[in-house]
Amino acid sequence: MAHEASALTVERLAKGLSYRDYVASVKINKEGYDERYAQTQLSEDDKRFFADLNRRLGRVWVLAITEDWCTDSYNNLPVVQRIVEAAGNMDLRIFPRDENLDLMNQYLTNNCMSIPMIAFFDENLKELGRWVERPAAVSKFIMETRTELSQKGLSQEELLAELRKRMATTYQTISKGDTVREIKEVLTK
Repeated sequence: MAHEASALTVERLAKGLSYRDYVASVKINKEGYDERYAQTQLSEDDKRFFADLNRRLGRVWVLAITEDWCTDSYNNLPVVQRIVEAAGNMDLRIFPRDENLDLMNQYLTNNCMSIPMIAFFDENLKELGRWVERPAAVSKFIMETRTELSQKGLSQEELLAELRKRMATTYQTISKGDTVREIKEVLTK
């Protein structure tokens, strides 16, 4: 569902970090961002979709609110950057969540500060669509894995450690192409 971005201004967006500047500033998971970016390639059909979207709409702003410690961020922001590059006239601006709570509070998901939060706007800042956190297949994997692990009598700390371990080895496999597909779906509603 599209919403007007009432408090967000072009001036505020312009102050956000570019992808390159954001990755240069991260203190945690820099290798994850770099590896995922290097591994991410869009299909020719996907490149055409985003380039055509840009031709129809003109300039498109992409707002990303995130934190560098977030696994979903370093797995998905590089994909968003590849989309921006393919489109040609999209401008991705990244804001660290904890330093921009006023922005984050405008883009809550079920009253939660879920990240990364990615929102697309036309040049007049009319929201075109929003994609949050992770592909549905990854969420399903997390839920199923938590259920399985919770039956093993692990402490919360052990459960989270095992979940992180499994996520590290399977995230990209189970989300392959889903981020791009889901973002395309959001932008065609």
